[in-house]
Amino acid sequence: MSAAGEYADIIDALFARDASIFVDDPDAQAEAASFLGWLDLPERMRSAASELKAFADEVAPEIDHVVVLGMGGSSLGTEVLARTIGSQEGYPAVLTLDSIVPGAIRAVRDRIDVARTLFVVASKSGTTIEPLSLEKWFARLLEAEGIDPALRMIAITDPGTPLEKRARGGAMRRVFVNFEDVGGRFSVLSYFGLVPAALMGLDIDAILDAAEEEFRAARAHEGNVAGHLGSWLAGHALTGRNEMTLRVHPDAAALTLWIEQLVAESTGKEGRGILPIAGEPEAEDPANYSDDRVFVLIGADRHRESLERGGQPVFTLPLDDDLATFRQFVIWEVATAVAGAVLRVNPFDQPNVEESKILAKRMLSGEMDPSAVLARFTPVDAIVAGIRSANYVALLAWEEDSSRTAEIVAAIRREIVDRNGTTTTFGIGPRYLHSTGQYHKGGGEGGVHIFFVPEIEEDIEIPGGDGTFGELVRAQAAGDIQALEARDRVVYLLTTHAQLEELRAAI
Repeated sequence: MSAAGEYADIIDALFARDASIFVDDPDAQAEAASFLGWLDLPERMRSAASELKAFADEVAPEIDHVVVLGMGGSSLGTEVLARTIGSQEGYPAVLTLDSIVPGAIRAVRDRIDVARTLFVVASKSGTTIEPLSLEKWFARLLEAEGIDPALRMIAITDPGTPLEKRARGGAMRRVFVNFEDVGGRFSVLSYFGLVPAALMGLDIDAILDAAEEEFRAARAHEGNVAGHLGSWLAGHALTGRNEMTLRVHPDAAALTLWIEQLVAESTGKEGRGILPIAGEPEAEDPANYSDDRVFVLIGADRHRESLERGGQPVFTLPLDDDLATFRQFVIWEVATAVAGAVLRVNPFDQPNVEESKILAKRMLSGEMDPSAVLARFTPVDAIVAGIRSANYVALLAWEEDSSRTAEIVAAIRREIVDRNGTTTTFGIGPRYLHSTGQYHKGGGEGGVHIFFVPEIEEDIEIPGGDGTFGELVRAQAAGDIQALEARDRVVYLLTTHAQLEELRAAI
């Protein structure tokens, strides 16, 4: 069969909105079909381009920063744009805050002049606990500066959500109502991605032109990069090579964060899926890599020859123009849908994400005690023994994005890959819950999950009597540990940097 023949029927069905390519059950098909609105977002967003530019030009003279408060697909696209493209001259710098760790919150506060900052509360459901808690805290800071939060806050959400109703009731300067038929991780070309892009001063019409062109290419049978990539990834996953290692040009490294959540949360369910490996140090010898991998190179062709020589399957994607990031968004969305069809999973649900959320709520309500979960410590020799037999090792840090932790984790990952070729991932909580967290619980077995949950030295109260951010952190970390263990996943826990250093030395 030709390469095109492997995915042509899937592509035709996908663009015809035929969800039978994913699942057999009629109700599940209806649910999947209800989230296919992303396929024509460039056309649907055309009429909003001038509105978005007008709003960006209206607020630009008043502010120096934009801070997007969101989780997962509601904010990771913006993170990519801020890191890879950046704001144009005359427009505010854009930051994202997808952490409720007190140190991370303070780090953002210290970078901005609160009085000259626009806060974007991004939540599809309008009930996501992390951005709504952050909204309360920054609103309190604005009030302390004598500024009405309604002048410095806007919302992006679905129609009819509590957030939309509150915004329209005068709590916010503006609300952008998104499309119900677009899921969070497929929403980068909707208001969730394009409102921040406009605030950065990017050309929305040019973005939509590039995306539309890539969608046209993705409908083709021959030369369809997106279709080929999706069927290639899923085909290898079905033979046991389900760990997708990303190598990306340094200028576009942030793209891996968005790809990671898209692929892991879309495919990692029902005991199968594709696990993305981002930011992993390179092995000294490519021949050391395990045989459960494939490699995708994005603007990083220099790796190809040595990887193929080591017997690894390789797929390359170019970064060849100023709008390449937006072309990558389309390629990966279509490829992920095609992969879901080949694997026979619904790419648009996240059945296991709720497990951790439910347990976290029970922790917060007092029904369960997070301290009972987080008080234990795993001896380092037990962790080392567990790593030896692991299919993958997930290092999960519940703290701010710490250079100290990142350095130790990078050294641990390098030792693991050089010694036995095992794949490793690194996630920051709670971000990873909306990304690889779905795969950890719903995907393939055999992973080792090493949690790093240090004590919070200086906590922050959430306004409104909702406890503290530290309590929320501990509840979410403990909830995820319990959700993993309920599925018989291997979990280890460290609580100090000294223990992390001991693990590095032992490995």
